[in-house]
Amino acid sequence: MSAETTTDTVAQLQQQYEAASSEKNEHKATLNKTNELLLHLEAEKETLLRNSKKREEEEEEQWITFQTQYDNALKDKQQSEVAFHDKEQGLLQLLHDKEKIMELKTNKETEVQMAQWQEEYNDAITNKDEAEYTLHIKKERLSELREIQSVT
Repeated sequence: MSAETTTDTVAQLQQQYEAASSEKNEHKATLNKTNELLLHLEAEKETLLRNSKKREEEEEEQWITFQTQYDNALKDKQQSEVAFHDKEQGLLQLLHDKEKIMELKTNKETEVQMAQWQEEYNDAITNKDEAEYTLHIKKERLSELREIQSVT
């Protein structure tokens, strides 16, 4: 091999080496950018997972709050119904007592009993009206909570 051919071959090898080295550097830069992008995407993924978990926790807390309000409204409604029933029973008992007193109306003692009965009857009517109003309010609140529940 001649010196000129060797020099040409060395020059060609040097050019190939420089081209390969340049290509290697480009690939390394692309790899670095890809690694940076992957790190950024991993960080974004972690943020999204945290936000998603936080949102789930908030939704769970909202559901628990709603369920508690709903359960409380249901208990209030049941208590109001029981109170209403008790008042109604009391009213029926007073009506029964009134009938008995009407039978015994012949003496002064009966007149006193009648006055007492009338006062109790008036109180029972007031209590019944209050219980009906409370029951009505509780039913409205329960309906509202059911509407909210059907929306969620």
